[in-house]
Amino acid sequence: MNNTFELSRFKKVIVYDFHQYLHRFGIVLAILIGISTLGTWITSLSFDSFTNIIEEDINVSPFIRYMTISYMFWLAIWIAPAWIYGFINMKKDGPQYATLPASYLEKFLSILFYTLIVTPVAFEGGCYIVDTLLTLLPWGGYNEFIWNLDTNELIKMFDTVPEFDYDFPTIIRYSIYGIISMISSSAFMFFTSTIFKKHKISKTFGICVILSFVGLIAFFASLPSVIEYIDENITLDNHIDEYFEERLMPMFMNASIIFCIVETVVCYLWGYHRMKKMKF
Repeated sequence: MNNTFELSRFKKVIVYDFHQYLHRFGIVLAILIGISTLGTWITSLSFDSFTNIIEEDINVSPFIRYMTISYMFWLAIWIAPAWIYGFINMKKDGPQYATLPASYLEKFLSILFYTLIVTPVAFEGGCYIVDTLLTLLPWGGYNEFIWNLDTNELIKMFDTVPEFDYDFPTIIRYSIYGIISMISSSAFMFFTSTIFKKHKISKTFGICVILSFVGLIAFFASLPSVIEYIDENITLDNHIDEYFEERLMPMFMNASIIFCIVETVVCYLWGYHRMKKMKF
């Protein structure tokens, strides 16, 4: 039954995991939503009391609130697998989950459902609801609804070099990369959660720091070769900004997407294998 799928059993796993989700992650999710919305709003109240002295009103733009929610969104997605399902390799609760009358495929699909679908929807929905309620209040710095976000502000965030033309297809590519990298980070956390017994999030964060440091060293080590390659391929008719935009950036983006896809597949398959072979 390890690799079989039956809808009736899957529904029962979904219901069981729903109770686990509320018990293990409900308060955490509420805190993250509160930090993303109430935290910024309370800060605006402090600034508002100061600006009243100089007879000015403060207005926290939808863009700032959107970016704050986006950063916390990534944190929520990243920690969700460890916080919700970190118990599956623990001696106390792991055996009970392992002996549930369902196949490991059904359990794994339920894990994907709650970490990649329920958590993003619940977090985004909760943030937008709370943000809207705070905007309706007669005090504070929320004077505009968050859905009045000016997309030009978002595009300008990417437009760090004036010569670059960040058109709609480019923004779509960045969005696709963002979704894929989100899934890959969740997959990595799920995989490490099947390895570490304690301090799963802090240990995973430590691994990420070490890997980032190694990657930074590799980047600086290869930088002379990269500069030499660019010098050899730049001509009078091929400006460095155009070359960077038309060649290097798409190549870097495609390589990053491929890496994230490979990492996601490897982490989920390896994590699924470890989940099936779990020993307590």
